[in-house]
Amino acid sequence: ARGAGYAIPSIQVDGNDVVAVVRAVRAAVEHGRAGNGPAVVEAMTYRRGPHSTSDDPGRYRSLDDERRDGGEDPLNRLEATLRAAGALDDTSVAAISEQAGEFVEQVRLGVDALDARPGTEMFDFVFQEPTEALAAQAANWREESEHV
Repeated sequence: ARGAGYAIPSIQVDGNDVVAVVRAVRAAVEHGRAGNGPAVVEAMTYRRGPHSTSDDPGRYRSLDDERRDGGEDPLNRLEATLRAAGALDDTSVAAISEQAGEFVEQVRLGVDALDARPGTEMFDFVFQEPTEALAAQAANWREESEHV
């Protein structure tokens, strides 16, 4: 239904099933590369954390609710699928975990080394041609920021 209003073909998949998501995205990419225009892939999943840093999910659900309703973790599900297919064993899991840890550390160091970004970027890269509402929000933000 997401793309129907725009006459864009859409598919909805289980967002916790990595294999299903990869297949759906590949099909959407093939569709576009064949010159058929865009396609929407809606991957349905459970939001396991807060909406933002100011959200407290404890106000509307418990940790038990999250554990019960969240379903199986997508990475654990993929690991079980790959192990069942004989494509993954303990040795490869250990190697992947080590590589992932090294990558995470590289990303952390890279982020720590970044300079602060100008706050105006949150307005500058939203639309090619800013809407009146966005321009007004940017003006208000700039006015308020000058006093901080």
